[in-house]
Amino acid sequence: MFLSAIKQYKHLQVIFDSISDMIFFVNIRSDGMFTYASANETAVRDLCLPKDFIGKTVYDIMPEHKAQKIVAHYQNAIDERKTISYIDTFITEGSTHWYESKVTPLFNQKNECEQIVVVTRDITENKRKEQALQRAKKELELIFMHAADALFTFDEMGRYLNVNPGFSILFGWSKEEIMEHPDITIFTEKNREDFQTIVKTLKEGNILKNLVCECITKEGNMISILASYSPMMDNGVMVGGIAMYKDITQYKIMEKLFKESELRFRQIAEHSSDLIRVIDKEGKIQYASPSHEKILGLSADFFLNKSALSFIHPDDMNIVQETIEIIKRTKAKRSIEFRRLNKKGKLIWMDSIGTPIINANEEVDQILFMSRDIGAKKRQESKLKHLAYYDSLTNLPNRRLFDIQLQAAMKASLRLKTLMAVFVLDCDHFKDVNDTYGHGVGDQVIQHFAERIKNTLREGDMVSRLGGDEFQMVLPDLEKEEDAVAIAQAIIDTMQIPFLIDEHRLNLTTSIGITFYRGETRSKKVLMEEADKALYQAKAGGRNMFCIYQLKKQGSRWKKFKKKFIRGR
Repeated sequence: MFLSAIKQYKHLQVIFDSISDMIFFVNIRSDGMFTYASANETAVRDLCLPKDFIGKTVYDIMPEHKAQKIVAHYQNAIDERKTISYIDTFITEGSTHWYESKVTPLFNQKNECEQIVVVTRDITENKRKEQALQRAKKELELIFMHAADALFTFDEMGRYLNVNPGFSILFGWSKEEIMEHPDITIFTEKNREDFQTIVKTLKEGNILKNLVCECITKEGNMISILASYSPMMDNGVMVGGIAMYKDITQYKIMEKLFKESELRFRQIAEHSSDLIRVIDKEGKIQYASPSHEKILGLSADFFLNKSALSFIHPDDMNIVQETIEIIKRTKAKRSIEFRRLNKKGKLIWMDSIGTPIINANEEVDQILFMSRDIGAKKRQESKLKHLAYYDSLTNLPNRRLFDIQLQAAMKASLRLKTLMAVFVLDCDHFKDVNDTYGHGVGDQVIQHFAERIKNTLREGDMVSRLGGDEFQMVLPDLEKEEDAVAIAQAIIDTMQIPFLIDEHRLNLTTSIGITFYRGETRSKKVLMEEADKALYQAKAGGRNMFCIYQLKKQGSRWKKFKKKFIRGR
């Protein structure tokens, strides 16, 4: 009854295709196989379903491991005789996407399942937000548990909720002792009153930083503390707070630890393949790792007391200087990519992370830069960009780059009121070449064909390979239409020379469709359709010729061009 109702109302198809979720109707064959009966436009588009997907089985469309899971869910819905939900993942272009599917079996009057309705929703954004929240929670837990400083949380009354290991190390009280004995305190009698005042201030949503106070350890030792407090708010109401305590009575110990840390840093830096350098507040290099000599060809001592901008590409000096100033101002890490010169003047791309070194006065005293040669990465990026915009067989621009070039040429024509032409051309009977001599010879023909086209063009003209044996051209800034016609005839003429491919001598021709643009309100799509129609007319006229797209009322001008410029037939 439900299915017949759908068929009776054709307007439901519009609603069906407008739904943002993916919807499938799946039939059950007599052999138990599930076949696709229908799908809305969202499903066809997002899953890139083939045009002939209707009637194909799940195994025909999906990878086998995915198909097995999907079929199992479908069968489960039938066995359970109810709607079931499941979540699955797909990897698209290296990125994981999550989908939630609801599978509903439809039963006929004989209580037999005739069809399944599947509604699939992309829940990737929700999953990623959920994962981000989990990561943030885990990161906060890791920070809390592994922070060197003492951290503790408290409720709105100032009572302990949790303490980290740093707290136990500093004050001597374990977490279990603090939780079991709420009367334990680290405050002097005076500071207890001060803490309650702090809690009241936090309830107003304020953050308190760098407060100096005296606290008591488990052993009764008095220590000086640099304390900071932040409230935890829920809808404007404080539900708790977090405190961070730093022991500032142990300067000597800290100094020793710093020296040990510096020694470890130098030991690591001496053996690192990265460029490691420390600069002072004035941007002078105070330390340079030995790797400078290997990468830049100059000893580490050469750089001491020189500007951090030394040997950086002039175009990148400003951004490096700005990065240094930002690190000094924000006291936060900063990464940057820039170019520098080695001893031989060769440019090297570097990826650098600058980390501020904070002194006891909470000021940036120095900046540690760790830089890595990313030349291989940059070359790979350039290669990938080239692959994205250029045809691998002919090294000509591909459709994507041609669209950009065409759009730019049209804007220039509109702005400057100049004439431009668009060509669409192909190699006549190219399929016969592939069928007779094989695709290896066919590829060489395409390469020679493209080279001959390029040799006929003016500076500024653009040619791209659309695919197969089809090419597109843009001829901007023409003085008159006859200039484009002359180029078209030159292309036809150059194709008259036999193609010598391996031991084969091939006589090939080309057909060309031409349309002109003078800044009229026509789209790229319309221009390409006009050129395609002109190409079709050239094919219909016997090939080895060009045709200019004209409206019917302008047919007399086409006849003039046809008679004067088409040769070599």
